[in-house]
Amino acid sequence: MGFVLQEVGSGYARRITFDQMTLNGAGNPIIIYQHYCNGARCAEQPKEEVVSEVTFTGVRGTSSVVQAITLDCAAVGCNNIRLNQVDITSSVTGKQITAFCRIANGTSVSTNTSCTLSLKTLTKPKPISDLKKHGS
Repeated sequence: MGFVLQEVGSGYARRITFDQMTLNGAGNPIIIYQHYCNGARCAEQPKEEVVSEVTFTGVRGTSSVVQAITLDCAAVGCNNIRLNQVDITSSVTGKQITAFCRIANGTSVSTNTSCTLSLKTLTKPKPISDLKKHGS
């Protein structure tokens, strides 16, 4: 099981902390996804949810899926997302995992699987070796 923040309607999700978690073959370990829709007219619905001040600290373990981190934010963006000491590897020996960020702003410190967190939009997932890392 991973961590999922999905928004429907309007409002906010803020000041949320996930601290010292262990993953064991998690499917979709870390997800913030603002494009959720449960109706037929979803494309017409503006996304007004604000996600901010979400911190993942000391999250470690294995992922059963290639894309271990997904921060897929709507036009309002996700702000002040923090990935601190996140160490997620594949549950399949030798397999790389990836991360995907879209309109996500924040920091990544001592994290082996992270996106470049900024207001920049990435068009597709990138392997760990191609991602900008911060910290040691």
